[in-house]
This record gives sequence, C-alpha cells and structure tokens, in this order.
Amino acid sequence: MALIFLNYIKWFNGLMGSRKVLLLINSAPSHTRGILTILERASLLNTRVKFLPKNVTSLY
Repeated sequence: MALIFLNYIKWFNGLMGSRKVLLLINSAPSHTRGILTILERASLLNTRVKFLPKNVTSLY
C-alpha cells in the first residue's frame, strides 16, 4: 500500500508545477511509510505534507 501512495505523492507533486501546496492527510501507516520513503530518496519541492492527528479524520 505504501508503494501506491508513494507513486501518488510523486504524481501530485509534479502536477503542482511551481505552486506551493499543503497536503493534509490522515495518519494511516501506509501514508506515513510512503512519506518517509519519499523524504529519504528525494525532497518534495512543491508539496508540504502534514498529518492529521489520530482519530480526527471523521471530524473534518
């Protein structure tokens, strides 16, 4: 699952062009592993990722 999310984040980052964006996502284990893998390999130039606290996704 982390590989799917990894590919999505790379696609999303490229789609943003020169715009700077903030991507809010929940703290699912596959999401956090995907982001950590990306940060180890390369930086996201256009996208800043912030995780929502646990158990609040349904409130948003």
